[in-house]
Amino acid sequence: MSALAAGSASTLPTSRAPSSLATGLGPRAALKKSGLQAMPQAERKQWIEEARIDAILGSSSASLKSMRSGICCFITFAGGALSAQGVDRACLFVTPSDSCQQGRKGYFPPNLDTLLAWSTLFRCRDTFSNYLNYVRTACLLVKASIEVGLCLAVFTRIRCQCMRMRSQVFQHPALKKAKCSIEKSGRFNKRERLWVQRCEARC
Repeated sequence: MSALAAGSASTLPTSRAPSSLATGLGPRAALKKSGLQAMPQAERKQWIEEARIDAILGSSSASLKSMRSGICCFITFAGGALSAQGVDRACLFVTPSDSCQQGRKGYFPPNLDTLLAWSTLFRCRDTFSNYLNYVRTACLLVKASIEVGLCLAVFTRIRCQCMRMRSQVFQHPALKKAKCSIEKSGRFNKRERLWVQRCEARC
């Protein structure tokens, strides 16, 4: 998943067969069947990585094509569209002080301001929510933290204290506001349902 972390979504699978290792077996029997304990270290590491990906993508096997499309859309926006307009590339992503992976800059995890700007391209609230979930899945795939550091000012009778706390960027109240803005913009009109009428065949 290093290519995804660098901004290439072409390595994402569009289909993935679910793991059948535990079919009809308990966890201990499945462990014995896997042969994990007898594997060489390098092979065991590869097996664990594949199992980790199966655990993350297992519930999304039917929507992998849509997930890949959504992640490509975000990467194109964050890395291409804004940079082409002269926006500093470093401001698109979390700073080292805001990330658990200090010293690394990349597409994941995304900066809150980038997600808010991205939301203005959508006309349907549900589509934006789905795309946010795709980006969050990408963060899990590349092992990027989705927590950012927030500074909270607490006022007391004596003094004002600044507290550091961790929060998930995808659960930020500003994103909820962005979803409401999309919904109230009136840019999306639902299609009318088409009813197929049954006609009696007469001889």
